[in-house]
Amino acid sequence: KNALDIDPDSHVVHNNVALCAIKLRQWPVAMDHADTVLKLTGGKDAKAWYRRGTVFLETDMSPLAAFYDFKQANALEPSDNNIKRRLYDLRSQMGNHYPGWKEFPRRQQDPFWESVILHMNLDQSPLVGMYYDDIACN
Repeated sequence: KNALDIDPDSHVVHNNVALCAIKLRQWPVAMDHADTVLKLTGGKDAKAWYRRGTVFLETDMSPLAAFYDFKQANALEPSDNNIKRRLYDLRSQMGNHYPGWKEFPRRQQDPFWESVILHMNLDQSPLVGMYYDDIACN
């Protein structure tokens, strides 16, 4: 029997499936299982945040979403060197993905900005530029 058949609500099993899917480059499977872990644990699993961020980054879906996920993982596991290294590497590359990235820490302090990015994928939208202009003027 499949481990998920025995215990479909096990966050450990879903985390392991997400890891295997990442190794096999099966991105949608990895994303689904990492999301399931985050739902089952109420967002309190650093490995799930890290794995979901890896999918965002490896698929070029959204480096900004990957950055957010790695930050969440780092907040939960501040002593994990793999998370720190991935977050540092991504932070140093963000200027290539988003012009004006050096101004991002100012935006990042705004909880509204993070929720907008997460729920509406505005990193793909011209509204980001409008929001940036608005912040820069104030």
